[in-house]
Amino acid sequence: MKSFKKFAFLTLLPLIITAFVSVLLHPSLKDFETKIVVFSIGYFAIVAFNYVYIFERLQLKKPEKFKNSIIAVFSVLICSFIYGFAYQLISTSKINLFASLFQTLLSVIVLTLEFAILKIFYSNKQRNLLNFSDKPLNYLLIVCIISITQTIFLSLFLIELLKVDGFHFFKFCLENFLFRTFTITSVAMLSLYILSLIKHIRNSLYATIALATIVSYFSVYAFGYANFQPTLIINYLVIAFSSTILSTIIILYRNKQKETNLKINTLTNSISKKEAEYLQLKNQVNPHFLFNNLNTLISFIEIEPKKAVEFGHHLSNVYRHYLKNQTEDFVSLSEELHFINEYLEIYKAKFESGFTFEIEKNTSKNQYILSLSLQEIIDNIFKHNILDDENPIIITIIIQEDFLAIKNSINIQTEVISNNKGLANINKRTEILLDREISINQNSNFFEVRIPIAILEK
Repeated sequence: MKSFKKFAFLTLLPLIITAFVSVLLHPSLKDFETKIVVFSIGYFAIVAFNYVYIFERLQLKKPEKFKNSIIAVFSVLICSFIYGFAYQLISTSKINLFASLFQTLLSVIVLTLEFAILKIFYSNKQRNLLNFSDKPLNYLLIVCIISITQTIFLSLFLIELLKVDGFHFFKFCLENFLFRTFTITSVAMLSLYILSLIKHIRNSLYATIALATIVSYFSVYAFGYANFQPTLIINYLVIAFSSTILSTIIILYRNKQKETNLKINTLTNSISKKEAEYLQLKNQVNPHFLFNNLNTLISFIEIEPKKAVEFGHHLSNVYRHYLKNQTEDFVSLSEELHFINEYLEIYKAKFESGFTFEIEKNTSKNQYILSLSLQEIIDNIFKHNILDDENPIIITIIIQEDFLAIKNSINIQTEVISNNKGLANINKRTEILLDREISINQNSNFFEVRIPIAILEK
């Protein structure tokens, strides 16, 4: 769903629900007020804007859900308060501070429900089924948290309407809200659990939520908490729906958390089993790197001693980079491409017009590649090809989806002393760390190696 469509959907959905509830409570068009409609459109648009264009944009730049959620909440609090305050000044010239504060609090509730609805929408598409694998006490704790939250919200809603002292107000809220919200949320949680066991219902989160909402709603009448007055019908239906939605979201979140922990534990165990093999493979890179560059340095000394000194300085800088990153499994793609650019300039000093190169620089901060892999591929290009001014080697390094492609034209050198372990080692280390493989394409005109790009958060 594109950003604007999502923004329009999240603006219209609460408007439609609010309009539906208003019609049920006040069927007469005499109660219809244009200014309330105008205020509602702007109000829900502000909440939708903060979700789509604040929270989700922050997630795209740097996916830190908790931090980005806090920023979005503070943003919607400030925006909704300023909007409500300004609208009162313009429309009535009177200020009701409590009304502005309540609207501000409500905006956070709406933002949370919008997040929940979209989460359920994407989870339903992925068939992320509800899985009740926690201890019963954990679900009881979830029920208590949701019930207390709803009670606080309902209490704040009525604090201005009920002209009673603190003790009687607390007693009223306890008797009329906490027990009832606890009952509704408990029935909603139990309904979700039972429905998750029914094969033809559990495959659809929409059906599960709808049925659990209906069951938890009618529990109000089963326990004799209310009659069928229009206002009470709407109020308890809203509580039942929000209880079911919040319960579902928390369960889905906990399921995802446990799934992620399981994957991490599995990967950790897999790496630990292969650790000895991996270290052995990685240690082979050091002599290979040093051997290639010492041969280059020797050739400079034999041909042009002055250039050998310059090359020695460059080699020192390059080796410093190598020592800095040799203990890391992955290195930043942007840093590595910058390093390779300098590395190729060293070769340019020797071979001049024997080759040309082009490197893509459009990278992201969280893109990483296997350490030492890019340099070793470049070394292989020079090792296996003749660098001739009349037939220069063309090297291109570009990003193709989630791979880094290193492509070179071919001018094969027939007499090459090689143990042919370079690419094999890179591929083996890639299999161990990423469970992926490098890709090699070759024909009579070019040779291409594609190494996987890892998206990591450090």
